[in-house]
Amino acid sequence: MKVPKEIEVVNTSKESEVQPFYLFNLAPKDSILYRYADYTNGCQVISVDGMGLTPYGYYPCAVAGGIDRIFGFDIGRKKLPSDDDEMRDQLEVFCKLCGHFRAAKRTNREVMSPTWKKAYEDYKKRKPKLSLY
Repeated sequence: MKVPKEIEVVNTSKESEVQPFYLFNLAPKDSILYRYADYTNGCQVISVDGMGLTPYGYYPCAVAGGIDRIFGFDIGRKKLPSDDDEMRDQLEVFCKLCGHFRAAKRTNREVMSPTWKKAYEDYKKRKPKLSLY
């Protein structure tokens, strides 16, 4: 089967076991530098990669869906958002937890902020239940 021309396939050319990545579990809200940030502006991911869809709904980006799965906010849109839905309510919740908002450099080592350490500890004890869309 041929891939339609409007679908872009990107070969990431992985060459080693550990690939450099952008830290997403480095919450901006844990840094004094982001005390007055307007998280409703989002980051470059929402304009470059677009919205995300998980079994729990639509999100402004795919990472937001993963964050919701760990924290259990259960705020994924249960139907396709309208063209004028900027999802700013979700950006306010998720971007303060997402290292992509910080525009961090790529790394191959794990760094985690206190909010994420606690979230993962809580997740191991009891996984949040999210409603399906």
